[in-house]
Amino acid sequence: MNNHKKPTAYQLNSFLNPSLSLLGLNLRKLPIRLKAVLLHTQRQALNFSNHPYLCKSLMTMKKLLILFALFPLVVKAEFTTLSTQKTQDKVKQGVLIIDVRRQDEYNKYGIIPNSHKLTFFDKSGRHNAYQWLDDLSKIVPNYDTPFILVCAHANRTKTVGRFLDEKTEYKNIFELGGGINEGWIEKGLATTKIAISKGKSWYKFW
Repeated sequence: MNNHKKPTAYQLNSFLNPSLSLLGLNLRKLPIRLKAVLLHTQRQALNFSNHPYLCKSLMTMKKLLILFALFPLVVKAEFTTLSTQKTQDKVKQGVLIIDVRRQDEYNKYGIIPNSHKLTFFDKSGRHNAYQWLDDLSKIVPNYDTPFILVCAHANRTKTVGRFLDEKTEYKNIFELGGGINEGWIEKGLATTKIAISKGKSWYKFW
């Protein structure tokens, strides 16, 4: 007969979270499937935590949980915002630039030289993620290839970047902080439409 009490929510969290915190991990930020596996495993462990012969197994299980939680961090990098200078450095290294703005924006402000134009949202905010990913795969040769997302003010790139980070296997996703307007033109850097400026950016007068 099993006389062990069902573990409380506090016990469940206190079992796993301290182990994860040693690695700077947060249970709420783990992928849903991984979180479910971890919680199921810790429930099973806590059901037998008072059994003297299973204490050693419990400690081993905690170590396995840590390794299990660490694994996705090893194979998947985070979506990162770059400063203007770091963006310039990566461009010099040959890192791809994916500009997700619309055609009317390209026509008005131009693009950072050598950028790939790949619109994500139309004027109404509609999109076709499947088609966009298919087009992206023709530009970015593999999941390890780094690329920098660019939009007007880094709002759309945050949406697209998080989508890529959470739903795809791309591992080196960056965005230009401030977008092309604040992170590039405002810094006096040239686009295919706007020359290098040491003063107020051209588009401020339009």
